[in-house]
Amino acid sequence: MNGYEKILSIIQKTGESSPALFITIMDTASTCRVNELPLDADDILIADHLKTGWYKQEGNSMIYVSPLKAGDSVLVVKVNDEKYAILERLVIP
Repeated sequence: MNGYEKILSIIQKTGESSPALFITIMDTASTCRVNELPLDADDILIADHLKTGWYKQEGNSMIYVSPLKAGDSVLVVKVNDEKYAILERLVIP
């Protein structure tokens, strides 16, 4: 295998192992769709802070950020053929 073939092989392997990222909208607090595939609580791993809410500091005040709800935009990564993970809520201007 020459150098060119080695580089192509590495690129192909990297492409196969890279995670698929999606931006989608929550249907409920624990369900969404990825490319029209409905995902429910059994299919989704959700970052803890998105399930419980959290406080963040703005200036001298602490602001409560609510948990996920229907209509929120989220960043989803495909973990494997059966599981997806919601990494973060997104603010889309």
